[in-house]
Amino acid sequence: GGTVRLWDPGTGREMRVLRQGGAVRQVAFRPDGRVLATAGDDGSVRFWDPATGKALRRLAGHVPVLSACFSRDGSRLVTGTQDGTVEFWDVRATADAADGVGVGVGEPRLLGTLSGHAGPVWAVAYGPDGRWVGSAGEDGTVRLWDAATRAAAREGGGVLSAHEGAVWDLAFGPDGRTLATVGSDATLRLWDVGADGVAPDRRPLTLRGAVNGAIWGVRFRPDGRRLATAGQDRAVRLWDLSRTRATLSEDARALLAQAERESGLRLVDDDIEVAANPAKY
Repeated sequence: GGTVRLWDPGTGREMRVLRQGGAVRQVAFRPDGRVLATAGDDGSVRFWDPATGKALRRLAGHVPVLSACFSRDGSRLVTGTQDGTVEFWDVRATADAADGVGVGVGEPRLLGTLSGHAGPVWAVAYGPDGRWVGSAGEDGTVRLWDAATRAAAREGGGVLSAHEGAVWDLAFGPDGRTLATVGSDATLRLWDVGADGVAPDRRPLTLRGAVNGAIWGVRFRPDGRRLATAGQDRAVRLWDLSRTRATLSEDARALLAQAERESGLRLVDDDIEVAANPAKY
């Protein structure tokens, strides 16, 4: 079966281990931090109390669940599956009997199932204002869905095709207008998302850098000025979007230097990367 390990970021200590049948494909915290969702090859999404490790609920399906993301208010969960569908769930919290605060997860209720991808959906993400949900597929497309109507964006603005190969991850910037996508073609692409999605005649800004192999993950810094990508070459790169090239801030340099000392990571300044020492794994 699969395991999820929870760590204390301040001390680096392992806090607890959660177990799920089959490989765990993605984890997602509810925005308030009081519920953790894990999506797995066993066809389920499991909900946990991260403070205690207690299992709260299980959302069971029939195909592997590859991705999951909570809405900003925590009342909705969107999932992406092996069969190419995107599902919207109502998972609003139940009230704790002691203080009336929502700490659990209600019985998941399916709100809608959307089709469009011609293959597995490897990542899903809510925009910061809750208007859009993005999904990234092995078919090389990114799709935008209206979170309220659970329909594709209008006038062709909901299907984004630029990557050559699978799209592995995506993330909205905090402004809600910038969508970052990464994939097997070793590129980072930035899309301008408007009221109707992405205009069909608008092409993304494409960043390549010194990337060797697929890029697996992407996340924005909260202020939106930089983002990080994680790749098949075992490197994490920080990108300065104001200059559209890879850069390393002094804070990041100090953090990575500490990681080098404590866990055997190698910091390579020329390529702005952190590469794991193979001898450690």
